[in-house]
Amino acid sequence: MINKIYDKTKKNLKENMKKIIFYIIVLLILTYKLPFYINAPGGLINIDDKITLESKTKSKGTYNFAYVSEIRATIPTYIISLFNKDWDIERFENKTYNKETLEQLKYREKILLEESKNTATICAYNKANKEYDIVNNKLIVTYVLEDAETDLVQKDEIIRIDDVIIEKSTDVQQYINSLDKETKISIEVLNDGKNYERYAYIKSDNERNYIGILLTELMDITTNPKVDIKFSSSESGPSGGLMMSLAIYDYLIEDDLTDGLTIVGTGTIDENCNVGEIGGIEYKLKGAASKGVDLFLVPNGKNYNDAIKIAKDKKYNIKIVPVNNLDEAINYLKTNKR
Repeated sequence: MINKIYDKTKKNLKENMKKIIFYIIVLLILTYKLPFYINAPGGLINIDDKITLESKTKSKGTYNFAYVSEIRATIPTYIISLFNKDWDIERFENKTYNKETLEQLKYREKILLEESKNTATICAYNKANKEYDIVNNKLIVTYVLEDAETDLVQKDEIIRIDDVIIEKSTDVQQYINSLDKETKISIEVLNDGKNYERYAYIKSDNERNYIGILLTELMDITTNPKVDIKFSSSESGPSGGLMMSLAIYDYLIEDDLTDGLTIVGTGTIDENCNVGEIGGIEYKLKGAASKGVDLFLVPNGKNYNDAIKIAKDKKYNIKIVPVNNLDEAINYLKTNKR
């Protein structure tokens, strides 16, 4: 019985070998990943779906993130992008720092999202005069420059440098500025639950000393009322900082700043609540315009100038507002009611 099944299977494979090989080749052509990404217009993400806040006030309108659709290029999508004027091809190395792997890029972007959540929360609670407390502060290495003379690695949490306890990034800069160029420093770090002793040599660019690393500050924050911000595993980056902070602030106060509008925006936010520029403004604006939004908040400067030019060329019926900081965004919404 077994021999008959084996013989029949062998015969079928032999008779259909050309078809099997053809299907395998087609599958490889359709799924083989090229060293490119395709940037395309994205859409909107309703911030209300991301933020849970105790005693949250109601809004008639909505706050939304704008995003870029990022497609890993295969042979079919690469060919399509050559004929689709809204799809742009970008080489993988243009998205990363020098010699940074895809895995390292994803980690760095995730950490930047966490930092953005913290900063947005602090700015919103300060502006609304609500209580918050920073109960833990971590300083994480997110990238090591190629010319750095150090054995520090990504994900290292800086604990102390020599005998100096480090609590924030300014502590690092202040200490290394007090040392001479080429001084070797000892750095205690925590990585994956284990303590390590690292080293680094001080370098100088004639303006300041540095050790050739990028650091991101992460905080554990308790708030009153309690807020919880959750993102999916595919979401990352700091460009939602402005809109997170604006939405949280509106949820904390009695007034409804949305005035029934669909509001979308983009821009980073720093510890002083200043709004920073982002990449991919053209794709975010195109995606927002396709959804018929009322208002688009963008960082003042190049992002705003690019957005205005695109909107004029495409004849978008959308109000584009430049903002330099959180206060400007809030004041615009308060004073420009329909």
